[in-house]
Amino acid sequence: MRRTLVLLLLAASAVARGEPERPSGPPDLAPTPDGPPPVAPPPDPVDTAPPDTTEAPPGPTAADEFGPLLLIERVEIHGNTATQNEIILRARPISVGDVLRASDKRLTEARFKLLALGYFREVTLAMQKGSSRGQVILQVEVVERGTIVLNRLWFGTTTLSPYWFGADVTERNLFGLGVAVGAGVVYAANGSVEGSRDQWAGEVRAADTSLLGTRLGLNGALTFVHGSEAYRIAGDDPDPGSAELRAFPYRRFGGRTNLTYDVTALTRLAATLRIESIHAD
Repeated sequence: MRRTLVLLLLAASAVARGEPERPSGPPDLAPTPDGPPPVAPPPDPVDTAPPDTTEAPPGPTAADEFGPLLLIERVEIHGNTATQNEIILRARPISVGDVLRASDKRLTEARFKLLALGYFREVTLAMQKGSSRGQVILQVEVVERGTIVLNRLWFGTTTLSPYWFGADVTERNLFGLGVAVGAGVVYAANGSVEGSRDQWAGEVRAADTSLLGTRLGLNGALTFVHGSEAYRIAGDDPDPGSAELRAFPYRRFGGRTNLTYDVTALTRLAATLRIESIHAD
């Protein structure tokens, strides 16, 4: 009896104390009856490397120049059959004796200046080894284009003239000298308007945009007109017939000259003088 009472007291004491509180922490990884113990997921990786604060170096620009210094020993020109060498030599910004680098912007400028002349379809610049170290030969290869230009064609018919026609043509590189010459002529047959006559007009032009290789340019033209001018004498029809018109003859002769100066590659100043005489009844 006493033994039984002791056992009951010990059991009651255990219930009163209760289960101890489990500490907080990772989940219980004890094995389960259905399989192996679960595996805890790995912790997220932590980037402990310092942030990259360095900046990428800037790339090369068109103005950068690199490479060794080179002395232009001489200039060779190939491919030109109609254009004289002097025209090409005075257009490029590089001369014999100049010192430059392989990336010098003057090489690009020389190519575009030669193309701007309008005499070549293609221009290529290359440097070849010279007679000694540090010296190079600048080779200019050009592909010429046709320089005869048909500027205008005129043809048609009106009340004053049963037919009229004309043309204007320019040679932009006369004899390979870099001088442009042009001419135009037009003819109109006489109609049935009283006082009218056969009409014709002509013009000749010449231009040199770089006198002796300088920034000065000069051009001029002469014009002659032998014509007749119609005027209305009756009616208000917007397309009058010959009975409503009369004409009077006139003659014009004159010329103009133009002096230019290239301030930059894209800016040109010009001064023009024009003189003309008109005779009419």
